[in-house]
Parts: sequence; C-alpha cells; structure tokens
Amino acid sequence: MPAFGNQPILTTKIDSEKVIAQKILGTTKYKLTPGDSYKIIVQVRETITQPLILDENYLLEIPFLGTVDVRGMYFSELRQLIIKRIKAKMVVDFVDFVLVAPALFDIFIYGGVENPGIATVTPVNTLWEAIVLAKGFKKGGSYRQIALERGGETFVCDLGKYIGEGDLSQNMLLEPGDRIYIPHAEIMAKIDGNVLYPDTYELVPGETMADLIRIAGGLRPDADRKHIKVVRMTESRSFTMIDLTYEAAETVAVQNGDQMKVASFHENSDMILVEGALYGRPTSGTEPQPITPKPIVINVPYIPEMTLLEVLEEFGGPTPLADAEKSLVIRKRTGEKIPVDVRRLWESRSDNLDILLEPRDHVYVPMVATKVVVAGKVNTPGAFPYVTDSIVSDYIMMAGGIIPEEGDANRIFLLDTKGKKAPLTLESEVEPGYLIYVDQTAWEYTKYTLDQITVVIGFAAASLALVLSIYDLIDVFY
Repeated sequence: MPAFGNQPILTTKIDSEKVIAQKILGTTKYKLTPGDSYKIIVQVRETITQPLILDENYLLEIPFLGTVDVRGMYFSELRQLIIKRIKAKMVVDFVDFVLVAPALFDIFIYGGVENPGIATVTPVNTLWEAIVLAKGFKKGGSYRQIALERGGETFVCDLGKYIGEGDLSQNMLLEPGDRIYIPHAEIMAKIDGNVLYPDTYELVPGETMADLIRIAGGLRPDADRKHIKVVRMTESRSFTMIDLTYEAAETVAVQNGDQMKVASFHENSDMILVEGALYGRPTSGTEPQPITPKPIVINVPYIPEMTLLEVLEEFGGPTPLADAEKSLVIRKRTGEKIPVDVRRLWESRSDNLDILLEPRDHVYVPMVATKVVVAGKVNTPGAFPYVTDSIVSDYIMMAGGIIPEEGDANRIFLLDTKGKKAPLTLESEVEPGYLIYVDQTAWEYTKYTLDQITVVIGFAAASLALVLSIYDLIDVFY
C-alpha cells in the first residue's frame, strides 16, 4: 500500500463497478476517452436507443447529427450539445445521452514501486490508485516527486501535498499512454517528540526544518520552541548536534538523514525534585487528608524566588509518617546537604527557617521506619519492617507461618489498642502500624476454656491477658 510517513493508507479497490459509476456521476469533468461506451435515447412516437463507441480518432457517429469530433470535450459538454441540437432539429418527446461504461486503457508504472509494469485503468482512476495497483511504494520510493509523462510533457506530482494539504491537483486523473516514474526519495528526515504526528517524512530540496515540523502536523502546546535539537551526519560520517529555535528553523534547510527531536518545555525547564512523606496535594486545614504510606516523587518546574515553604504548601506539608527532623535540601549545584526541620517550618511559617531554592535542588523528607506487628499462633511473633504493597500472608510468612493444628487461617484479626478486633484475610492489604493477630482454632479454644474451668470469667481474663501481652511485645520490638 502507498504510505504517508511510515503509515500505510488504505484506499478503495479501483476495479469496483459501483465505485466507477459513482465517480462518473459525481464529476462534471469526465474527459471523453477512446473506447467509451455510450447510448443515445430518442423518443418521438416510439423510443429509439442507439449504442455508440468513441473511436481512437475521437470521432463519434451520432444519429440525426452525423459525425462529430469530440476531442478535448468533457462528457457533460457533449451531452448538453447533443440534447440541444436534436431538440433544435426535430420535435421529440424525450432525448438523452448516457455514458454506459468508461474506456479501459493501459498505463505503465515503474521505479520505486513493489509491482512495476502495465496496469489497466479507466479515465476516472487517479495517480494514487495506479500506485495501489502497483502494490505501493518500495522503501525509499519518493511520494513527493513523482514524474507523470504524458504526450511529451512531464508533470511532477506531490502526493504529500495531496494527503497533507488536500491539494487535489497533485492526484491527477489518468489518460491513455501515461507513464509514471517513482524516483528514489532525495531527502528523508525523522521527527520525534512534541509534534502531532511523529514519523519519518520525505522532503524536497529547499524545504526547511520548519517545513518538516509543519508536515508532521505542527507543534503540540507543550513543545519547547526554544530548544529544538537536530542530529545530522557530516561528510566525514560523524554526527553533529544543531540546537535551533522554532523561528530559526525557518532558515535551516533539511538534509537527508536528519533526525529532529522536539522536547516538551518541561523537559528543558529547570526542575525541583520533591521526594518523601508529603500529602501530594494542597490541604485546606479543615478536612482530614488520607495519609499515603508511600513517599511521593515528583518533578516540579523551578520558578525564580521559589522557597521550600512554597513547595511544602503545594504538596500539603509533611504527613505524620515524616521523619521531619532528618529532612534535607540537597543542592545539585554544590552537592551541599542543607538540614531542615520541615515540620517546624510548616507549623511556624517562619521566614527565618525557610530556604530559598535553586534550580535542580532536591527536597527530601524521609519517612519514619514503620513496622507491622504479628502475634498469636505463629512460630516467631514480632515486629517487622513495613513493606509497601504487602498483604497479610506476607507478614505471617515473616513470622514463621501459622503453628500447625493451633492457628486458624480463617481467624485472623486486626487489633487496636483497646483490644477490639476487625477480621482480616490472608489477601488483605497491610498498612503501617498494623497489629495482626492469628487466633487459635476452635478446638484449641475449647481445650483452653475447659482447662480454665470457668467459661465466662476465664475467657474475659484470657482476652485481657492477650491484649496486654501483645502490647508488651510491641514495646519490646519498638
């Protein structure tokens, strides 16, 4: 298939009779061609229908009018002429002149196409459709400098303008004897980044870097117009880098093999890296905010005179998980690590504690080392480091697994400081500070109750002892 850039473009099969008929009916400039089949219909007392075929000399033998030379005429012109002359010559009830079938003729297409040779077409077929018949362009075949040879004259057709700009004159209708030559493209250049249609395109000699951008659909809204980079191969087969503004691109001609990159202005802006235990969004101060257990990592554009407090305000300030006293501003320019207590700064809003930021600074607010406690019928109860995206079964495995025949995987609970339980499953997600308790099996619970003799008093005492023992364990591990 023919292609624009590197993308194939499908087109309707040209041998469809329905499509050919629709084209003929839809055009006012169907040029009469030797081999056309017509019929004339005249009704006086009876209806007379006469088939006609246009010969190679463009002479047409028309009933009631004789021989007419129609060379250079369009079908609509001839139809009006015939109807007008017959009505002027005789009284008729009805007269019409109809194109039954367009002529078929051969053209020759060669050069950079997949299937060069002779193709049979009609006068309503175009240059584009001839290339479809030839199975499309070969790699490197030119679609912008196609030579159409006709009657000793050569027309240079640019299908890039036909597709990209809607210039219908570049997609010429075919005529008998046409020869189509597809040369090798002189200039192929690639464009990536913030344009509408990044791809590899053909350009013609004299076109500029700005033309390449226009062919690719133009710049996106966030394109950096001041830093457009071009990689170009030199005559010594080495590469050189050209840095252009969009305005300068109008004056720099494209060379074969050029590779352009249009970056986003965010990529080329001076940035501030913000990382750590911050909310990630501004807070109103009146509504509770969800605390994310994961540190945020965000690049923000640097603005002159930007301060650390302004960055904290943009991201809601430190969360309760922030190890605020160990916060740093890491200065890329000097490598200096500037300590700062972000919670004290956040709460006081003091100018004396604030820091004026520089481009490429790294604002780092570390998180406290959070843990998860696992207790109950596990082999090695204890407190374990919190790991993001972990589930209950992960921590039970850290605790050596459930004790066989004693612990019950269907009786796992989240305990709070008052001993209240909420059910968990092995697949439940875990948050920092969770206290996971694996309860005993029903049989173990029954044996325990019998051993204690009394049910009510024994269970209450056991529950209280359980909670106290778990929080004694937490104190030990923390």
